[in-house]
Amino acid sequence: MAGVMDETENRIVAEHSRALGWLLANAHGLSRARLAAAIAGEPVHMGQVVLLASLYAENDLTQAQLSKVSGIEKSSIVLFLDALEKDGWVERRRHPGGRRAHMVHLTEDGRARFTQVAHRLVRQSIEPFPRLIVA
Repeated sequence: MAGVMDETENRIVAEHSRALGWLLANAHGLSRARLAAAIAGEPVHMGQVVLLASLYAENDLTQAQLSKVSGIEKSSIVLFLDALEKDGWVERRRHPGGRRAHMVHLTEDGRARFTQVAHRLVRQSIEPFPRLIVA
């Protein structure tokens, strides 16, 4: 019967639920869903948030540097930055040392907007773990 697990399936699920890898993957999925909910309604997605956080920590990075610190592929960075630039979060500026390179700059407006988003993300990240967080 569809939807009903037999004894073997129950045993497999029980074994997986004790495995560290499964627990970590499950925790990651739940955490990611909470973070996505925290930015629902914002004009950014999680990949763009990673770029904004990288620029918030160290502004004026090249796209290659952003790729390295964020772990996001260069081709995706271009698409993400195009949208962020259009919405005023970032600006591309000429690199002082090269004609072809550009620095990505988090604008003042982008910094203020990201600060608000970051506060929501932090609240969503720690809310499930109040006993583990030491003030």
